[in-house]
Amino acid sequence: MSITFNPSFADVVNQFGDAVRAELSYQGHGVLNHIQSCRTPRLGGRALQCDGCASRYIQYHSCRDRHCPICGYQASQAWVEARMQDVLP
Repeated sequence: MSITFNPSFADVVNQFGDAVRAELSYQGHGVLNHIQSCRTPRLGGRALQCDGCASRYIQYHSCRDRHCPICGYQASQAWVEARMQDVLP
């Protein structure tokens, strides 16, 4: 049995972010900070509890940055697809 590790973009930013930050603008630093904070305790969250088995789960808030591959990318793609429906043939 092999175990595979699929790093998230935030994992990559956490590992290599310092080397990349030297090449980024002020806005780029903000984007990296958002991505690092996305769905972590830094942004807060809420505790959810199952009514049936009483197990608890913490759901952390997303950064909602349009550059974030987890939350912003999906929203921007949905917006683009909706705008494509508005385009004349």
